[in-house]
Amino acid sequence: MENFEPLESYEGMDSPFTLDEYQQEAVDLELQRAGGENLITSGELDKVVDAYDKVIEMIKPSWLRSAVNLSPMRGFSQTWTNLIDQYLESHYLEAFTDKKQVEYISDYMSGIEEIRFENWKELSMDQQVEILNKMEQQIAKIEHRPAANISAQHINDSEFGYQLGDDIVINTTYLELAMEDPAMLDNMLETLIHEGRHRYQHYNVEERLVHESPSEVETWRENFEVLGYSDGSPVTIHIAGPFEYTDPYLARVGARLYYYQPVEIDARNFAADVMEELHKKWEA
Repeated sequence: MENFEPLESYEGMDSPFTLDEYQQEAVDLELQRAGGENLITSGELDKVVDAYDKVIEMIKPSWLRSAVNLSPMRGFSQTWTNLIDQYLESHYLEAFTDKKQVEYISDYMSGIEEIRFENWKELSMDQQVEILNKMEQQIAKIEHRPAANISAQHINDSEFGYQLGDDIVINTTYLELAMEDPAMLDNMLETLIHEGRHRYQHYNVEERLVHESPSEVETWRENFEVLGYSDGSPVTIHIAGPFEYTDPYLARVGARLYYYQPVEIDARNFAADVMEELHKKWEA
């Protein structure tokens, strides 16, 4: 069995990263050096974010591996308050708690008449994909992450869909079945939420920390980068040379490793919570 080095633990990992007054002043000074309010009024917001990141990179604790959100500067000065409240996109800012995300996403979905079965079954697949893309744009804003592009493709029938980078693919087989069966439509909608949660996980691990729990993000990072992501492939034993051995038990092990890894448990639970709340709202 391969040995993995345990992740280092850092004091304060469970708490959000916060700036003290002197650090906020340093960030503000860097913004002024970069051009100050002129950057904001001219729409050069990427340079504002770069100025923030430049200072934060020097002072953030070592356990923070991704860039951090700009929310701590809200209220420091009127300039920063206006910038954050009026100009910055949500994916630069601290995300809502998971409970709030579930509430807001289910609220939003409950108002979309097209995803009710009696309406959905009358749509063409192109129309369905267009609606899913509009949904993903709004859900991404709620989750404070960049939106993915939704497309429909025929893939392995064992998969409802998958997320890879900036793309989420929905299996056309199940889109077609969702026009005949309300339960399959539920599965397809849950897949959209599930794969969007994976995009959220990757965004926090690889790009910018917006999630409420840094320690949970570190668990996702360990899953992706240290232990490796399990795709459910059968586990095999290398006997000699190119020969491999797999028995039915080992084949099931691969599926269980996939099902119980932290990022899958999180995405599965999050999507299930959204769908449960959605149905409560539809039935109210």
